[in-house]
Amino acid sequence: MVLSPQTRQFYRAKERAAKRYSSDLTDQEWEVIRPLLPSRSQGRGRKQQVDEREILNGIFYQLRNGCIWSDLPKDLPAWQTVYKYFRRWQRKGVWQQIHDQLRQSVKQQQLFLELFAATLYHHQLSLH
Repeated sequence: MVLSPQTRQFYRAKERAAKRYSSDLTDQEWEVIRPLLPSRSQGRGRKQQVDEREILNGIFYQLRNGCIWSDLPKDLPAWQTVYKYFRRWQRKGVWQQIHDQLRQSVKQQQLFLELFAATLYHHQLSLH
């Protein structure tokens, strides 16, 4: 039985509902990183048939476990595909963009927390 790409993606998403590996992206992490990836419409050639979240899960699995690329678990995309995306995104500066964006988000959250703490402190002082 041959499954359409949409059907395969549906079943993968269903399987992913239960996190398989500690390195797998959570839904929240995926929502932050997804907009930072290059648009699928960029580039030439045939339409992309891979699930980028699964590609990232493969990359993060390799980075966390330190295994060689060819030792990626078989339920992740083919190691050659995962490695190809890792290198492509490296050449395009995608990893640096993701790093910079996440770092900026953390700085903004820290500033918010500091302002919130200062507001609470001043509010407590005014109550005494």
